[in-house]
Amino acid sequence: MKRTSILFVVVAAMVGLGQGVNGQGMNSVPQAEKRSDDGVACHLPVRIFPVGHTTKHINVPGTLHENRPVDVGLWYPARGLHDCDPSEGDDGNAGCSAVPASYTSRLNGVPLLPQWAPLSWTIGTSDAFENLRVSNEGPFPVVVFSHGASNNSIDYVYTLESLASHGFIVAAPDHVNNTQDDVRIDFVNAEAKQNLLPCYDSLPSPCSRGADVPKSMTDRVHDVSAVLDALPKWFGERVDMTRVGMMGHSRGTVTSLAVAGGSTAWGFPPFPPERGGQGSHGNGHWRARHHLRGGRSKHHYPGAAARRNARRNFTRQCGSP
Repeated sequence: MKRTSILFVVVAAMVGLGQGVNGQGMNSVPQAEKRSDDGVACHLPVRIFPVGHTTKHINVPGTLHENRPVDVGLWYPARGLHDCDPSEGDDGNAGCSAVPASYTSRLNGVPLLPQWAPLSWTIGTSDAFENLRVSNEGPFPVVVFSHGASNNSIDYVYTLESLASHGFIVAAPDHVNNTQDDVRIDFVNAEAKQNLLPCYDSLPSPCSRGADVPKSMTDRVHDVSAVLDALPKWFGERVDMTRVGMMGHSRGTVTSLAVAGGSTAWGFPPFPPERGGQGSHGNGHWRARHHLRGGRSKHHYPGAAARRNARRNFTRQCGSP
């Protein structure tokens, strides 16, 4: 599949990917405007879409030819809850509901030893809903997010929800063998003194193999490639594969750079020109714009709390939008 894409590589902050739906920047999309008592124009400086969430599953072959079942979290601009009508049939999101999204480990509810309670924690949200129908206002640009070593995509969920609310389809694969769940499996097996839980790829323990950096990085790049191939199947004409951004944290940052430029140290090439890659002669259309940030930054991307504060301040000054 041919693709012409622009890659922006960002850590912790989406600085410079201000292109939302229909190619408009965040500051140029329609804004709510009123006049305060003193005659000053009031602007709600964010374009908020309802956010839908779903999880897809893909199988990505590993460097040892093992089968790696990868979960991909998807957040996307959605239609309103009133459009959630199963009687309309499957419009790309079967099972549409007005149920708030809830995030958890793949190990949630998996039986352990009789004396051990299974994992049961969840992360709640009021800003995303399961399987809402995709907004009709697309096609929407893409942000692929790569989590840090021994993390999961849900560790960054409020940032990913925020991106989707501004008109991006966000895809975040959990990189098997370099996730928190892999670490949890190793911990459970060590405490149980037996291989109580198998590794997701069915290879021998340990399941967390982030120390093998060349393998980890190669598998991560393959995950991103598989996600890009799957997005048009999941979203059809509502995804704009000519505008693809890449965002990552920690090792996910390195993953983003590796997708753009390949690695001579780890032995894999950049995405070829027909995949939007830059290629050895710069013939393609991936452009790496990297903003490496560590620790705290005042240039963070506004999350759910920041969006709520923007609305609260607007209402305080100008009334309900």
